[in-house]
Amino acid sequence: MAALAGVQCSWGTKTYEEGETRVDGDGNIWQCQSENGNAIWVKVVPNIWPSMRQLKSQSPGLCIGVSGSSQAEGANVVQGGCVSGNTSQAWAQIGVYGYGAYGWLINEHSGLCINVNGSGLLYQDTCTTLNTNQFWRKYTSGSYWKFQNYVSGQVITVPGGYNIGGLQLGQYPDLNLSYQKWSILPIV
Repeated sequence: MAALAGVQCSWGTKTYEEGETRVDGDGNIWQCQSENGNAIWVKVVPNIWPSMRQLKSQSPGLCIGVSGSSQAEGANVVQGGCVSGNTSQAWAQIGVYGYGAYGWLINEHSGLCINVNGSGLLYQDTCTTLNTNQFWRKYTSGSYWKFQNYVSGQVITVPGGYNIGGLQLGQYPDLNLSYQKWSILPIV
């Protein structure tokens, strides 16, 4: 991923390119931007924590989470038994300016976004406006929701509808299957 203007911002011990974001401990989203040739962090969204929800599939009835509750970039996005208060199963959809109803799906525990690899499987990665594979829109399907990817037009799916904890989720064409539909539940 190439920087827009060659600007890099430091966050802790890591460096981020212009357009990349981080979430601080208060739930604020900060984006690396350039101002008069200088790298600065700009708060683009205040406190996302109240927006966090669990996403539970209609079938097999498991929740979207991050493998091993990892905070690492590249960790698989998987399904697992829904656990009250599990922040690795807590997600917020945050709109991205200029993309209409599309936005990031950000994990509370890691502050990272759902991304799609070349095989169509989901993993978490640094949120950035430079990668539209991270943009999702939610829309209704009866009393459930679907999450459609901006680039592919495909939806988040439990592969084969299998009831296997730890199964990595993917994106597939929308066939209106029960394992492509999600309940959005409050975090308790």
